[in-house]
Amino acid sequence: SAAQNIPVSFENEAYIRVASSLTELKKYPDRMRAILNSHIDWSAEIVPNATLEDLDTYAIQKSRDIYKEKNKNKSFYKEIDNWSNEVFLDKLKVTINGKVTNTALILLGKSEASHLLSPKVAQITWKLDTEEKAYEHFSMPLFLAVNEVLAKIRNVNYKFFPTNQLISIEVPKYDNESILEALNNCIAHQDYSLNSRIIVTEKINKLIFENAGGFFEGNAEDYFLGEKTPKNYRNKWLVEAMVNLNMIDSMGYGIFKMLKSQKERYFPLPDYSKSKGNEVILEIYGHSIDENYSKLLIENKDGLDLTQVILLDRIQKKTPITDAAAKMLRTKGLIDGRKPNYFISAKIAELTNRKAE
Repeated sequence: SAAQNIPVSFENEAYIRVASSLTELKKYPDRMRAILNSHIDWSAEIVPNATLEDLDTYAIQKSRDIYKEKNKNKSFYKEIDNWSNEVFLDKLKVTINGKVTNTALILLGKSEASHLLSPKVAQITWKLDTEEKAYEHFSMPLFLAVNEVLAKIRNVNYKFFPTNQLISIEVPKYDNESILEALNNCIAHQDYSLNSRIIVTEKINKLIFENAGGFFEGNAEDYFLGEKTPKNYRNKWLVEAMVNLNMIDSMGYGIFKMLKSQKERYFPLPDYSKSKGNEVILEIYGHSIDENYSKLLIENKDGLDLTQVILLDRIQKKTPITDAAAKMLRTKGLIDGRKPNYFISAKIAELTNRKAE
């Protein structure tokens, strides 16, 4: 099991397992820091000089509205309006006995209070990297900033032309919920000890989300089928507050929801393959890579299960799959070609087209 707080040592030298080999921990300073910090929840720590005056009034009001909506069936619902800010923020789990935590500043802090977190950063940078170039920084309160970033992203409709239909199918390039899910995941899982901002890059065909710190438990693929629930979080207190604010889902369904949304819009699936040990990089496509993949999804709307779609997505991205998976896809007539150069079969699309004729 992973080392907690103390690295595994042998003859006074600390070691770490990378892939299947043991290597000296000193070669991986970021992993060393992660192990040493693994028991400290920085997000729950109280900020010595911060007061409720450092929190944004409008953000508090909006968070109250969401908290009320979320708890409308609870016995205390009618009392929420009468709670003072101190009581409400404690219930929301952003403050502790009226004292401001790092979580309270990240989510609800005034932008001019950012010095209270320094050198740590709570900031999102949006970059437009197309034929036009632009960028903008969004600072605290991040609870409000995510919607401002969302408003920046250009979301036009994308047209598919299926073989067996005369009219095109139009879908929005991006799903707003997926964008918010991705942004909120960056905030929740960021390793704030790395003093780095969250970056959202808008390309012509995809959005790229980058946050500091690797996956805290497992890797992205573990969450693809919506069957894994994380046991631990890097920022436990922050995650809990974000769940209370309906920003994220604590059950690990976020990645699964993004996956389903991409599948339902016939696009390539969310891609974490460029992530490294100390940063998570997520790409969400607003464009098709291989027309045959999109045609298969359009024409076999209910005939493909999520595992098959995940495998077909790996093939269009030229990512290796196991021999057993390739055999299963080939038996179903979904792929052609020889290992490692499989490609998605165009035959099915043609067959469907002939039926239509």
